[in-house]
Amino acid sequence: MRLTIIPSDGSIFVDGHGYTNLDLTWVPEIEGKTVHAVQWYDTWGQVEFVGPDQNLEINDLGVFKQAIDVWSERNEEEEAAIKEKLELEEKHRREEEERLRSQFIEIDDEYAIDVDALDEYGFSEKPYIPPTDYHIPPIDPVMNEEEDEDLFYDIEELLKEI
Repeated sequence: MRLTIIPSDGSIFVDGHGYTNLDLTWVPEIEGKTVHAVQWYDTWGQVEFVGPDQNLEINDLGVFKQAIDVWSERNEEEEAAIKEKLELEEKHRREEEERLRSQFIEIDDEYAIDVDALDEYGFSEKPYIPPTDYHIPPIDPVMNEEEDEDLFYDIEELLKEI
C-alpha cells in the first residue's frame, strides 16, 4: 500500500486516492520537529520535516496507522453518499419511466398479440404503443420482382437509345 500523509493541509492519500481537509491534529512532532509529510511504500517509509532537516526513514507506521482509519472512514462516507445518489437517480429514472408508460396504451388481444407469452421469447416487459384511433394496416410492396426487372430492362433500353 502506498500512503501519503500531509498534515498541513489535512490530506491523506492511499494508493493514489486521497481526501483533504481531514483532522490530522493527532500527528505528533518528532524530536521537536514539525512533520511536513509521511511517505509510506508498502514496507518502509520516510517522515519529511518542515525546514532543512533530514528525512527520517521508518520501518513501521506506528502512530501514523491512524491515518488509514481516518482515510477509511472518509472513504466509507463517500461510498455511502455515492450509493445513496445512485439509488435516488434509479428511483427517479423508474418514476419517469412509469410516467412515460402511463401516456401509452398497452398492446392487447385487439392486435392479436399474446402479451403474456412475450416472456417466453425473452421480453421482460410488455410492449407499449402510442394511442391511436385506428389501426394502420401493413403497407404492401409497390412492385413485385417481375415488375422491378421490367423497369430495369426499360431503363437499359432507354440508355442505349440515347
